[in-house]
Amino acid sequence: MTSKDIQIELRGHQKEVAVIYLTRAAKRNALNDALIASLRKMFEEMPGSVRAAVIAADGEHFCAGLDLSELRQRDAGQGMRHSRSWHAALEQVQSGPVPVIAALHGACAMPMARSATGATAPITGFAKRTQHRPGTQRPVVEH
Repeated sequence: MTSKDIQIELRGHQKEVAVIYLTRAAKRNALNDALIASLRKMFEEMPGSVRAAVIAADGEHFCAGLDLSELRQRDAGQGMRHSRSWHAALEQVQSGPVPVIAALHGACAMPMARSATGATAPITGFAKRTQHRPGTQRPVVEH
């Protein structure tokens, strides 16, 4: 269940907690198609012993948002299929077999912490402050 973008570590006496690490630290854990597909597969194949999952991230930042370097031109049909594939993957995380916690650190666009990872409960206790990006209503958590 490990990919180049995501790694899983099972913890607890009965391996009941899955800690899922975003491992794209060089890209500030920005989301791309491969990471989203890996996340979906991980939750579809979650071991039966797991009772809860924590999504964490390597590097200084939890998630920078969408990886803009991987955007490409799509026609309306391709765009719709692409959008639906992400929605299906994130639905698997959000409505999957176990509750999900996002362990936030560093800078993080809050919509990414909740909707992009599908987390049931983003935890921001490690953050020193929360602020809004200039010109937006999107909060950013900084460590």
